[in-house]
Amino acid sequence: MIIDDEELRDVFKVASEEHLQNLDDGLLHLENHPDDLAVLEALMREAHSLKGDANMLGVKDVGTL
Repeated sequence: MIIDDEELRDVFKVASEEHLQNLDDGLLHLENHPDDLAVLEALMREAHSLKGDANMLGVKDVGTL
Protein backbone atom coordinates (compact mmCIF):
# COMPACT_ATOMS: atom_id res chain seq x y z
CA MET A 1 0.00 0.00 0.00
CA ILE A 2 1.17 3.52 -0.77
CA ILE A 3 0.76 6.32 1.74
CA ASP A 4 -1.42 8.94 0.05
CA ASP A 5 -0.29 11.95 2.08
CA GLU A 6 3.05 13.11 0.64
CA GLU A 7 4.23 14.80 3.84
CA LEU A 8 3.40 11.74 5.94
CA ARG A 9 5.08 9.51 3.37
CA ASP A 10 8.25 11.64 3.59
CA VAL A 11 8.25 11.48 7.40
CA PHE A 12 7.79 7.70 7.27
CA LYS A 13 10.62 7.38 4.74
CA VAL A 14 13.06 9.33 6.92
CA ALA A 15 12.07 7.48 10.10
CA SER A 16 12.25 4.11 8.34
CA GLU A 17 15.70 4.86 6.97
CA GLU A 18 16.88 5.69 10.49
CA HIS A 19 15.40 2.48 11.91
CA LEU A 20 16.97 0.41 9.12
CA GLN A 21 20.37 2.05 9.57
CA ASN A 22 20.22 1.39 13.31
CA LEU A 23 19.26 -2.22 12.64
CA ASP A 24 22.11 -2.61 10.17
CA ASP A 25 24.64 -1.09 12.57
CA GLY A 26 23.40 -3.24 15.43
CA LEU A 27 23.52 -6.45 13.44
CA LEU A 28 27.07 -5.70 12.33
CA HIS A 29 28.00 -5.08 15.97
CA LEU A 30 26.43 -8.41 17.00
CA GLU A 31 28.57 -10.27 14.47
CA ASN A 32 31.60 -9.41 16.59
CA HIS A 33 29.86 -9.25 19.99
CA PRO A 34 27.11 -11.90 19.92
CA ASP A 35 26.62 -11.78 23.70
CA ASP A 36 25.82 -8.05 23.80
CA LEU A 37 22.28 -8.21 25.16
CA ALA A 38 21.92 -4.42 25.33
CA VAL A 39 22.42 -4.13 21.57
CA LEU A 40 20.09 -7.07 20.95
CA GLU A 41 17.39 -5.37 23.03
CA ALA A 42 17.95 -2.12 21.12
CA LEU A 43 17.53 -4.01 17.85
CA MET A 44 14.26 -5.48 19.05
CA ARG A 45 12.99 -1.99 19.90
CA GLU A 46 14.06 -0.67 16.49
CA ALA A 47 12.26 -3.51 14.71
CA HIS A 48 9.17 -3.02 16.85
CA SER A 49 9.14 0.72 16.15
CA LEU A 50 9.52 0.17 12.41
CA LYS A 51 6.71 -2.38 12.45
CA GLY A 52 4.47 -0.10 14.49
CA ASP A 53 5.06 2.89 12.23
CA ALA A 54 4.36 0.80 9.15
CA ASN A 55 1.19 -0.74 10.55
CA MET A 56 -0.09 2.63 11.78
CA LEU A 57 0.22 3.99 8.24
CA GLY A 58 -1.24 0.94 6.55
CA VAL A 59 2.01 -0.34 5.05
CA LYS A 60 1.11 -3.89 5.99
CA ASP A 61 3.90 -5.59 3.99
CA VAL A 62 6.56 -3.95 6.16
CA GLY A 63 4.63 -4.79 9.31
CA THR A 64 4.26 -8.39 8.21
CA LEU A 65 7.93 -8.72 7.30
